[in-house]
Amino acid sequence: MRYLDVIVEDLGIAALILMIVIVSFSVFSRYVLKSTPPWVEDSALSAMVWFGFLSISYGMRTDAHIRVTVIDKLIPNAVFAKILDWFVWLMLLAFGIFLIVDGSEVCQLTATTIMPGLMVSSSWMFAAVPVSGIAIVLQLLQKVRKMV
Repeated sequence: MRYLDVIVEDLGIAALILMIVIVSFSVFSRYVLKSTPPWVEDSALSAMVWFGFLSISYGMRTDAHIRVTVIDKLIPNAVFAKILDWFVWLMLLAFGIFLIVDGSEVCQLTATTIMPGLMVSSSWMFAAVPVSGIAIVLQLLQKVRKMV
């Protein structure tokens, strides 16, 4: 599963760099050239959506997601702490499955909607949702396999 880590990380980095370049170009063209190309807003928004959703999966891999640690401190027994960990993993798995199912529906609903600046289907932007859900589920399965 190392290939998944590399793909998610590289796509996230590419989306962030693309977003920075596009927004910088937009500012330059607006204030220096006095004209902004029509594709700038839609492409920056798409890069931001992809970066945001891929970051969820990256956070799962690096354990960088937010967690309420006060509950961990209230549970003195290691067995109950392990049960809580499994409960959290099940909730995250449900979230990943939700992203896959509902994200796929959103992609289907927006298939005929065209982003005016890019002249492509909005599904390309919303495809980040189910792709992120798949990456989350695979990251969780990898974590559970290491724990068992």
